[in-house]
Amino acid sequence: TIGNKDLKPETTRSSEVGVDLRFFGNKLGIDLAYYESKSIGQILSVPVAYSTGYEALVMNAGTITNKGLEAQVTVTPIDRKGFLWEMMFNFTRNRNMVVDLPDGVSMFPFETTGVSSTQSVAIEGQPYGVLYGTRYLRNEAGQILVRDDGYPSKDPLNGVIGDPNPDFMLGIRNTLS
Repeated sequence: TIGNKDLKPETTRSSEVGVDLRFFGNKLGIDLAYYESKSIGQILSVPVAYSTGYEALVMNAGTITNKGLEAQVTVTPIDRKGFLWEMMFNFTRNRNMVVDLPDGVSMFPFETTGVSSTQSVAIEGQPYGVLYGTRYLRNEAGQILVRDDGYPSKDPLNGVIGDPNPDFMLGIRNTLS
């Protein structure tokens, strides 16, 4: 790997707006927040021609955005002398996108320890970390084409086969004291 004396720190710019509301003597709380962030100049080992004597060059490249919503509701159903029950419900939704990769790099694979043909990658216009690998051939209706021997037909070209990023996350916590 070729080092880079001009390497700079990654930069992330973010903004967030939110509101924290409390009602009924703090027995009900609602906390909402929306955020956006943009990370630029990410430090990547970008592949270079083997004729250089190296495999990769460390450089500042790549832009990723994140947008999301966080919500939390806190409820205190019981608050009596000597006993307190608090409940908290939270919801998180994050959407990330690979906006830009270095010139000449259409896909950036992440290091993997597995032996599978599937890998986690960054591709411009796709969410960060999509799964890339062997796909099946499909007809116009989206149905998998099956060969005469009963096995599915493989697409000769690899492609995006999934997104490991969750649609949303939910959490519930009860505290009894």
